[in-house]
Amino acid sequence: MASFNLGLLGYISAVEVLALCFALVLVVLAYQGYRKSQSKSFLSAAIGFGILGVASLTEGLLYDVWGFSLLEAQAFRSTLTAIGLVVLVYSIYKMR
Repeated sequence: MASFNLGLLGYISAVEVLALCFALVLVVLAYQGYRKSQSKSFLSAAIGFGILGVASLTEGLLYDVWGFSLLEAQAFRSTLTAIGLVVLVYSIYKMR
């Protein structure tokens, strides 16, 4: 890890936290839409945004905290991102 620029790692961490914050805002807004309209599409969207928010932090946590290899951490994050996007597509498709 010594070959990485610490400033770049700080920037990446800040962007990941920012992405999580935006995902949480989207989860809250979609859930409020669900509560107001009882539309399952809003609930599905909230779940999809939640999965994307979790995905934004998983790579760093798996690699830095739990000692997974970088490739394993990237694979897990990519899988979560794909699942979150599938749930979002489903929620939009369900609205039609």
